Amino acid sequence: REWWPVPLLWPACALLARNPPEVKTFYKTTGDNIIVSCFFSVSGSRMYFCREECEDKDILVQTTNVSVQSDRYSVRYVGGFVSGGYLYVKISQLTRADSGLYRCGLNTSFSPDPYQEFRIVHVHTETPTPRGTCTH
Repeated sequence: REWWPVPLLWPACALLARNPPEVKTFYKTTGDNIIVSCFFSVSGSRMYFCREECEDKDILVQTTNVSVQSDRYSVRYVGGFVSGGYLYVKISQLTRADSGLYRCGLNTSFSPDPYQEFRIVHVHTETPTPRGTCTH
């Protein structure tokens, strides 16, 4: 069974609660997992998780279900709160290619659709070279 944070346990995941243009940046290394919580004060008919410009080729997950996983990407919506609901987006086993801008959003009956953005920056971790070892 896959683990998802409870909305009240903020240290368990990163929370995005502001409208664009504020973009939160996360620094991660290869193999890390990340769960980001996007708060919305409205509900939508479809949830989506995408990267960069969010055109067709950039959509990682989109669904009308409460929860769905596609490859290393997954989303889960937890609603029922008086003030709104939380859309959790998760990427497992991050790679260098995962660096970039991401968007979590809802399709609503009004325009524009609410969304929040975050950026992942891959951080290279160097393995210390033992003394007396030459590198080329």
